[in-house]
Amino acid sequence: MTAFLATSLFVLTVALYLPVSSFEFLNFDDNLYVTENLGVLRGWDAGVIARAFGAQIAGNWQPVTFFSHALDVQMFGLDAGRHHLVSVLIHAGNAVLLFFLVRALGGGLWAGFFLAAIFAWHPLRVESVAWIAERKDVLSTMFLLLAIWTYVGFVRSGKWWLYAMLAVFFCAGLMAKPMLVTLPFALLLLDCWPLKRFAGRSGKSKGEPATMTWPPLLKEKLPLFGISLAFCAITLATQQNASAVRDLTALPLDVRIQTAIVAYAGYLEKFFWPVNLGGYYTHPHAWPWWEVALSGGFLLAVSCTVFRVRHSRPWWIVGWLWYVGTLVPVIGLVQVGNQWMADRYTYIPTIGIAAALVCEAVTWAGASRSRNVMGTLAAVAVLAACLAATSKQIPTWRNSRTVAANAISTGGGSSGMRTNVAISEAQAGRMREALRAFESICRDYPSDPDAFNNLGFALLSDGRPREAIPPLERAIQLKPDYHGARINLGKAYFLCGANDEAIAEFENVIRSDPGDPSAYVYAAMIYASDPKLRDPGKAVQRAETGISLTPRENLSAIEALATAYSSAGRFRESLEVLEKAARLAKSQGKLEWESRLRKKSEAIRSQATPP
Repeated sequence: MTAFLATSLFVLTVALYLPVSSFEFLNFDDNLYVTENLGVLRGWDAGVIARAFGAQIAGNWQPVTFFSHALDVQMFGLDAGRHHLVSVLIHAGNAVLLFFLVRALGGGLWAGFFLAAIFAWHPLRVESVAWIAERKDVLSTMFLLLAIWTYVGFVRSGKWWLYAMLAVFFCAGLMAKPMLVTLPFALLLLDCWPLKRFAGRSGKSKGEPATMTWPPLLKEKLPLFGISLAFCAITLATQQNASAVRDLTALPLDVRIQTAIVAYAGYLEKFFWPVNLGGYYTHPHAWPWWEVALSGGFLLAVSCTVFRVRHSRPWWIVGWLWYVGTLVPVIGLVQVGNQWMADRYTYIPTIGIAAALVCEAVTWAGASRSRNVMGTLAAVAVLAACLAATSKQIPTWRNSRTVAANAISTGGGSSGMRTNVAISEAQAGRMREALRAFESICRDYPSDPDAFNNLGFALLSDGRPREAIPPLERAIQLKPDYHGARINLGKAYFLCGANDEAIAEFENVIRSDPGDPSAYVYAAMIYASDPKLRDPGKAVQRAETGISLTPRENLSAIEALATAYSSAGRFRESLEVLEKAARLAKSQGKLEWESRLRKKSEAIRSQATPP
């Protein structure tokens, strides 16, 4: 029966999320993690370890997540559906791991199934599973569950090699997503119940782990606390280096505390009544006093209640403290981004609430046969409701436009979500609508450098480089180290023939961000073709560096290299490169590119052969 339930849980979870196999990459963070991440796009090659451990993605150090995305690219290219399916399989595997973990902790067969099913099928899980950028959620939780399972084995057997494995799984989980820093505290909770290791005395009851006082239990966790502190320091340093952490002047401490109080209550509301789930909950930067008071009063009442029944019903205080504790890293005391809550943050914390509810239901239903029947019917109804709500929520993650539309409709109309709508319009060829949307965002968010960079890029894409210059200059004025805006501004200058200004922007990026290939490619084109700035040697050097940084064969980079070789009089090499590029363009079905490259080959061949 155990194998049957585990298999059923896995298959039903995969079937529930199977529609995501037709979903797209989003232009909201998927570009940072996969589609525009040059290190990930190189796939699983000899340099993947160095790239993974040296990379920062969206202000985080997540080498295990990097490995996962790079492996997907190696196996599936940029087939978004298969990337999605990998996340689904990991999520389904997590549900099975949770089921077996409950059994290892002494839980009943059906109780374990019910808890794992709530975890897997609750609509709050959709964001973590259906968003490729949130691979870190499902991946880190897999290592968390493996770590706890290994810990249970260590407690039961006392074998220290299992403790070493626990530390390995813990580190791997932290390198997938640093939210796992609270694991040592979670293990102390499990020591209290259901492992019952804390009894205020020494000794060992027959068939149970040894009981201990607090000092040895804490001492046992010291290596894990050390790992947590190290990763806290790494995470804060990387986020501050990426300017991802908002300082107290932007968001005062009192507002952060109020946000944490409201968020704790808000996540519980979403868990018990999962409606209006959105991809983004914009921070209001101020809270009505009554909302903070109500939320605080509710949290205090729950805390007092679970403390009062801590001896008769220990699952309530353990489940409650699990929920409160595991949410601490993302509750907003250290503010990253402009959201005040996110569905994905509940992936681990609500396991505690669900576990407490399941334990209470099992205790209640076990009192009589009639209660058992009612409990079974209620469990079936809850799981059916979860399946229905999740099936309805999944399609909102189909593409960038549906995500943004859902976020806006649920009150999350931030500049980021409105930008997603505008980008979707541009990708669909509706440039007039896209430009109107970008202009509207700039008016509403006059201090947002991304808004002006997006407007400038859209104008560039629409063939209007001269009009793109003012918004791009504004973006750089707002954020002087904005490399993306500088590259776009350099392109605009280049297309307008202002090569002095263009080369200044490209060289600025090369000095401050030497890993960006596009700056090298455009600089090479200018050094090879501009009469005043002509420098064939520098053109070749810039082009070769750009090629080396390009993760896949890029036609623009290859053309720049051919132009640089030609300017240096290296005609044979130039023609070889162009021939290779023309064959590549043909294989990719880019016939206009092929024609352009072959014409360029003829021009260089005539230049190399004097009349």
